[in-house]
Amino acid sequence: MKFAYQALFDFASISEAIDFGKGHGFDGVEIALGNPFFYQEFMNGFKKSDFPVLVHSVEAFDLLTPIDEIRSVGIDWLTKVIDNARLADVKVVTIHLGQGIPFAVTSKKVYLQEKFPDLFHNKLDETLDFLASQSLVAVENVGSFRFKFVKELIEKYIKKGLKLTWDLGHTFLLKDSARKEEDFFITNKDAIANIHIHDNLGFRDEHNIVGNGKIDFKRIFSRLKDWRGFLTMEVRPRDAALESFIRLKGLLE
Repeated sequence: MKFAYQALFDFASISEAIDFGKGHGFDGVEIALGNPFFYQEFMNGFKKSDFPVLVHSVEAFDLLTPIDEIRSVGIDWLTKVIDNARLADVKVVTIHLGQGIPFAVTSKKVYLQEKFPDLFHNKLDETLDFLASQSLVAVENVGSFRFKFVKELIEKYIKKGLKLTWDLGHTFLLKDSARKEEDFFITNKDAIANIHIHDNLGFRDEHNIVGNGKIDFKRIFSRLKDWRGFLTMEVRPRDAALESFIRLKGLLE
């Protein structure tokens, strides 16, 4: 296993984030392109580093939109991100498929994707076919990942090269169905390129320091003994990421 951390707000530049990772014993850094200055720097000719770099793509787009024109523009934009990542020898590009489109129906939340799964299945099938051909891309378990047809399509395209980013905190919040999602990832562990590490108490996505929550990291990693991807501390600020790194290493030793 390789230990990385996610850089978001604490640094003036990507190179500064890389230097922090190098200086504190990490094996890589995940650059969060949600920081508009990181995004601008990355898209304007970021050069290959001698330190492993991962990228978390911008989250403000939805690949499960019902509007084909918007989805097409989103894929074109994502292609540019992937092309830049390949030129810079980025190890993993983590993406969210989208949040889904909810409507309030007599006090319940109903998603458009649940009402018309066949429509969205066909659109996502095309999208994942493209993403699977891009060996860098890893889909994270968030938002639209919740839908049954999405997981089925992801399993189909794992066989064609699609990668996964497993966010342990998101899985823990599923409560009764958490073990089912955990089993999904363990079954497909060879496709996991990146694991996001943060803790919570089981009520909301807190991104706490490891140990400041209820996730049983030791038990989970006992199921991943031969796994060799990146463990990325997705905890902010950077001192909290460093503390999570120290605590997790202690748990796994």
